Amino acid sequence: MAKLDQFLVQMIELGASDLHLHADYPLTYRVDGMLRGVGKALNSKQLVFLLSEILSDEQKAQLNRGQELDFAYEIPGHGRFRGNIFLQDSKFGGVFRLIPSRIVKLEDLNCPVGISKLCQKRSGLILVTGPTGSGKSTTMAAMIDHLNHNRRCHIITIEDPVEFVHEDKLCIISQKEVGKDVPCFTTGLKIASKENPDIVLVGEIRDRHSMQGALDLAEAGVLVLATLHTVDVANTVKRVMSFFEEDMQDMIRSRFAFNIQGIVSMKLLPKAESGRVAAYEIILANQGIRSLIMEGKDHQIASALEQGKAEGMRTFNMHIKELVATRMITKEIADRYMALEQKA
Repeated sequence: MAKLDQFLVQMIELGASDLHLHADYPLTYRVDGMLRGVGKALNSKQLVFLLSEILSDEQKAQLNRGQELDFAYEIPGHGRFRGNIFLQDSKFGGVFRLIPSRIVKLEDLNCPVGISKLCQKRSGLILVTGPTGSGKSTTMAAMIDHLNHNRRCHIITIEDPVEFVHEDKLCIISQKEVGKDVPCFTTGLKIASKENPDIVLVGEIRDRHSMQGALDLAEAGVLVLATLHTVDVANTVKRVMSFFEEDMQDMIRSRFAFNIQGIVSMKLLPKAESGRVAAYEIILANQGIRSLIMEGKDHQIASALEQGKAEGMRTFNMHIKELVATRMITKEIADRYMALEQKA
């Protein structure tokens, strides 16, 4: 067993979500959202040895070219991890995130019913957003699993790297990894369009080209699920527009308004006991929402969410109150979060 494997197994035993490796710092685990240092600091030479032990020659060459590495790593019998190795101040560093050993069911995520409603859509675009580590991948995997058990269709995922491995149930699932099966998300989307998909999952919309590719597929009758790093629904619309030059934004706004089926934004909050739970903000696109997007009235979307509760829409504050009512989180945590939101 590689030395790093021992630390990753320890990560599982501690109930940590992440392991941070930085030169001249001790091993640092993230447990329930808080960082915790363990043991003595590792010097740069020790860290290089630790990381090099698990890398292929090709991966080492990529690092030596100054490129970061994103990859999936498995310790048989223990678990799978998403690894990111990078250079910082001419020193190597790394972060490893534990990928849950089983795909969580939608009903076990304590998510509003609006998410399962989105899974019933046959075409269009669904965006799952939130900061890094907010549970986007877990929610997307649960949505794919739900579809896999309830529809007969062809699902293609394009990920960097592949995290959750899906077994075919009712669906045929083709999982493509950026860097191995396709060179980038944009090319992956073009290739997917030729493979007769019903549903395509895009690990991340990173630029104008991947956004256009997602819209092209949605307009062709495919259901596209994708993630973005944004903090809420209104900011998601602004982020999509920011990918494009000003002279293209009216056209993109129109295409986006027509094809968007829903936006799910997430934040993780401390549970009442231990662990964390996701708070969701959900928009289900109806004619009113589409009109607001088309007219550039993004600031009015929050009000539309409050009015759409019966349809399954939620603001963060609405869902947080539901989490308090079900004793998933304490009122103190809820009050603290909502106070921070008001200052933002």
